[in-house]
Amino acid sequence: MSKRRHESLPKRQFYIDKTQKVVIINVRFKGVTVRQALPRSLRRAQAYGDVCFLLYRKVVFRMSFLQMFKRGPQAKHPKEVRENVVYAPVEGELIPLGQVDDEAFASGSLGDGCAIRPTDGTVYAPVSGTVKMVFPTGHAVGIVSTAGMELLIHVGLNTVEMNGAGFHALVSAGQTVQAGDPLLTFDRAKIREAGYDSTVIMVAGNGKDFPPFQMRPPQTVAAMAEAFSF
Repeated sequence: MSKRRHESLPKRQFYIDKTQKVVIINVRFKGVTVRQALPRSLRRAQAYGDVCFLLYRKVVFRMSFLQMFKRGPQAKHPKEVRENVVYAPVEGELIPLGQVDDEAFASGSLGDGCAIRPTDGTVYAPVSGTVKMVFPTGHAVGIVSTAGMELLIHVGLNTVEMNGAGFHALVSAGQTVQAGDPLLTFDRAKIREAGYDSTVIMVAGNGKDFPPFQMRPPQTVAAMAEAFSF
């Protein structure tokens, strides 16, 4: 392969997500993320042994046997994305922010919003916009929506103390996302074993710049159900 051809290939990033037992491969090529488009048949390629090798454009990715049989988190795009709606970033029990067992969040001093007691370990983008910040520990992501709302999605209370154990960010700062794109994964069992609350909090730091939020009543919600509007 010529040097010029080699330089034209897309940048590749991959890692093994032990939480979900999958390989997360981020390869952007002509607007397509290979992580989402990877053929299922290739994930079943291993029949023997503990390790196999997947060759994609002369780059070798190592996958374990269990990783071959479970797909990574897939996008959950709403049928219709409305700019004045903020969607639930995770599946679980939607609760008022005031019920969060943390004074800074519950008081609203960090912004208005809501919280969800999760029943799943994947967090999705609640709006379309740009990722502005990803905590090094992978437990929180900041997004600015296309409407200009600054949202913080924070997984758990005091989970920064886990130093990233059980968390895997799927995006990076500066990345454009659509509502429903996966942002991060987390291990609820590991959070519980470490003695922390896994409640997912979502607050808007500049919420006062928008009309009053219309919160949905407490209820069980699917990921990407409407959480609140403005």
